[in-house]
Amino acid sequence: MLVRSRDIARAVPAGAATLLGAAYLGGLGGSMAALRVLPPLELGPWRLLLLLAIVMGADTAAFFVGSALGRRKLAPAISPGKTVEGLIGGLAGGVLGALAVRWAGLHSLPVGHAVWLGLGVSALGTAGDLAESLLKRWAGVKDSGTLFPGHGGMLDRLDSLMFAGPVLYYYFVQAR
Repeated sequence: MLVRSRDIARAVPAGAATLLGAAYLGGLGGSMAALRVLPPLELGPWRLLLLLAIVMGADTAAFFVGSALGRRKLAPAISPGKTVEGLIGGLAGGVLGALAVRWAGLHSLPVGHAVWLGLGVSALGTAGDLAESLLKRWAGVKDSGTLFPGHGGMLDRLDSLMFAGPVLYYYFVQAR
């Protein structure tokens, strides 16, 4: 792309965006698939459920707590609707999600680890959401697509999971 283009000022950002997209989707997104195939294989579905429960619990709690109690903006230039109070609610929701999956069937996960994973995965999920919002601001678009009307695009649905997935992946690799 860089060699063929006559307009270097446009070629460099286009090449960087292409490489970023591949690394973003392949590198971060690949960790979600890797969670499923890590040994022991019978825990693969539980590991994926843990990821989903933490991220969805955090997103849901952050929305409701932020809507009800949110006063202080978390990152107004990047995502004006996010609040510090919502973040705190999201962290609590992530911990509850982790504890629920542990209770439901992932008994090999120590309770203390579930709490810390709930906090860490929730925090990185929020970071992923903010990173994707920053990319949208840079590109000058409101949504990353129209696949889910009213919910933005595919990246709007996956941004938290892509940053949170590697945390769980490396935790479970290290725990073996």
